[in-house]
Amino acid sequence: MDYFRKEWIDSRNRGWYEGLTQGELTPSTDNALESINGKIKSIHTLRERLAVNSYLRNACDMLRYWSKDSLSERQFSTSYNVSSKTWGMAFDFLHATDSILKRFSKKSSMYILTKKENERFINADFINKNYSKIKDLNFDLLMNYRKKIKVIDFNQTNWANSKCSCWFYLKNYHCYHIIALAVNFELVTIPKRFIKTAIEPKKKVGRTEKAKQALVKQ
Repeated sequence: MDYFRKEWIDSRNRGWYEGLTQGELTPSTDNALESINGKIKSIHTLRERLAVNSYLRNACDMLRYWSKDSLSERQFSTSYNVSSKTWGMAFDFLHATDSILKRFSKKSSMYILTKKENERFINADFINKNYSKIKDLNFDLLMNYRKKIKVIDFNQTNWANSKCSCWFYLKNYHCYHIIALAVNFELVTIPKRFIKTAIEPKKKVGRTEKAKQALVKQ
């Protein structure tokens, strides 16, 4: 553990985990690379090994195809679709009795989301990524912090551009924590079809009873 702390926490190599580059808009997966790899196998090589002459011919065809394809502009998506499951998770979080949502400081755009039982894990050095200042820090404790405390860098101007430290955000670029915070600030409303309400009991058969007079023993 002393070696791990020296090499991967207190040194310049502390950027080994994905969350450190969260604000740099770095890709979370290699989907783009795998997409090109899939096209090469499905269109050009048909998932078979090729002889040198066939490979060179295919390589020229690929370059010609990609060159023509690059002439047309492709628009990057600037929005995302929130799934019904994510809306439901946001609703559950907002109505949970053990949820905690607090601002890190008055001048900060950082918000902390956790449960009441995990409130003791809120640590300013962890939120500010000053891991070298955390006493007796080890790998298990660091992972425990990340699992139990969610840190949101909230964008008041455009809440959809907010960032969260949870794994769901790193993969999908949105999460129910951000939605819950936006609902709390009345920047967005959860669609009615995702709001869970108790079903009222059916009305009893027959005429309703007349209201009994006051001071009459019920």
